[in-house]
Parts: sequence; C-alpha cells; structure tokens
Amino acid sequence: DDIMQQFLARLKKTPAGEGIVFHQVLPAQPPRWGTLSFPLPEVLTEALRQKGLPRFYSHQVEALEASARGDQVIIATPTASGKTLAYNLPVLSTLLDSSSARALYLFPTKALAQDQLTVLAKLLVAARKGFARSAGHWTAIADLLARCARDGQVQHLVAASELCRA
Repeated sequence: DDIMQQFLARLKKTPAGEGIVFHQVLPAQPPRWGTLSFPLPEVLTEALRQKGLPRFYSHQVEALEASARGDQVIIATPTASGKTLAYNLPVLSTLLDSSSARALYLFPTKALAQDQLTVLAKLLVAARKGFARSAGHWTAIADLLARCARDGQVQHLVAASELCRA
C-alpha cells in the first residue's frame, strides 16, 4: 500500500494526475458465489469442471441469467474476475443448441483479442465432446485459434468460426 501511495503522490504532481480528484483503496473481500437457476449444457458443465471451475461468482450468475432471458448485458468488473466465462458460455450454449448459430467477437485491442482467443481455444478443447466434430477436429480448431492469437492474425477468427460449425 505504501508503494501505491508513493506512486499516486508522484502521479498527482504530473499533468496526467491533475484530473485525479478521489482515490480510495478498497479492502479485499471474500468471493460471493451464486447458483444458476437453469442448467448449462452438460458438456459445458463438464468442461468447466475439467478446468477447475465448479461454481460461478454472483456477477457471472447475474450475467448468464440476463443473457438467457435475452437481455443486453454489460459486465464491468476488475481484471481476472470471470468476465470471459460470462460471455463465452452463452455463446457456446447457443452454438450447441442451434446448428445455424454463428458468433462474432470484436475486441478493442489486438492484445485483448489474442488473450481471449487463447481462453476460448482452451474452453473449446475441454468442451469438444459436445460438438458434432471429432476430438481431433476440435483440437485442430483450438490449435488454429491459439496460433492465430499468438501470431497476431486475429482476422482468421472469422474463417475459423466457419470451421467450428458441425
């Protein structure tokens, strides 16, 4: 906390820091868990278990339930708080339910797109059994997505989405 206070004191003395009018350090809080009122497709539940994610944060439950109702959802939480699952799970559920469904992800930066593509690829590998393609096919798709993310070729996501359909 002392390092943060020193940093803020120095920052406030710069032109960039002139706009800082309030600062507060919030104490850490224990996680708040929630329970979905509906079941996810079993393949996604199993994929989450495989990844060591057996339950949801309360904000994830709120977002997933709003999405299931067809509501518009905005998630504004800190880094590494589970936003990715809150939007990937409804997309993957829809893809499992409808052979004509498609998804397009848009990210504001290449770095974020690369990070999210890697996360999605890992989730697809864990969930591949629920889709009509073979395990080898899903591993190849996940590898393609991860390679595109690593190489900064995120435009391949659109082409890869067509390959992902059963």
